[in-house]
Amino acid sequence: MSLMSYQIFRSMSGLTATEDGGLCAHFRFADDFVGFQGHFPGRPVLPAVCQVGAVIAMLEAQLADDVELIEIVSAKFFLPVTSEQDLLVECNLNMITVNEVAVRSSISNGDERVCELRLRVALKTGGLESDEC
Repeated sequence: MSLMSYQIFRSMSGLTATEDGGLCAHFRFADDFVGFQGHFPGRPVLPAVCQVGAVIAMLEAQLADDVELIEIVSAKFFLPVTSEQDLLVECNLNMITVNEVAVRSSISNGDERVCELRLRVALKTGGLESDEC
């Protein structure tokens, strides 16, 4: 696991499965988070790849040991993310095959929408074997 992936995972709390089979978790990226280094000097902003990484971290923690990003189907960013913000990441999952999942995710900061992501991922181990997450 890379340092960035490790720190993204450590920034996550309260991962839960939702009644409709989705996932939700909270993220808070500290000032010293590696993703802020050089992006941008003087006004650090969380890179988009870290927002995608947050979704991947949730999937790995709940569904499989290793999740591979196949495709970013769409990504819409509405607000920048700075350090110490309380983010809520919500994901809806749709199985494509036993090991491939379509993910719709939204990230918010309080009442403000931060981004919306649509991803296609492969579950390298495990996979969903029942209706539960």
